[in-house]
Amino acid sequence: MVARRAHLDSMGVRELRLTVNVLQRTTAGRAWTTRVDSRSFGKVSVTSPRIDKLVAAQELLASGRASLAAARLRLPHGARFVESERGVLIELPDEALIPPLRLSQHAARLVSVFATAKTVGDATAEFAPDADEELREKLYGAVEQALSSGVLEVDVAPSG
Repeated sequence: MVARRAHLDSMGVRELRLTVNVLQRTTAGRAWTTRVDSRSFGKVSVTSPRIDKLVAAQELLASGRASLAAARLRLPHGARFVESERGVLIELPDEALIPPLRLSQHAARLVSVFATAKTVGDATAEFAPDADEELREKLYGAVEQALSSGVLEVDVAPSG
């Protein structure tokens, strides 16, 4: 064990992290790879439904803006917003795998609007009804970041 540690130290390795690699053949859209930060695997369980949600988010991101505009996004079940002087902490349930994230008040409001709207396109219109192309790009960029990080997830439930 000591020899291994010394070898890793000599190579500059300061941390080892367990990973889960998911390979899936795509039928449409472009190929993608991503990395999602997670809580320690010693504290959470990686489940098939959670992997499916993370993959669905990446598939949506790879399918283009028109698909994203038509999508319905939600916070992971059990997510909580905790306000403080330093911003808003989004506490996600352990099964979401994602560690808590600190956002500005403005970013938290944006996430809330997108998480409650019928579609991303509707949320964009509600959040900034008179948005020019540059602002729409920024809004979609923020949604893509929230979706990619696991703060928002694709709602596959039938709308009604």
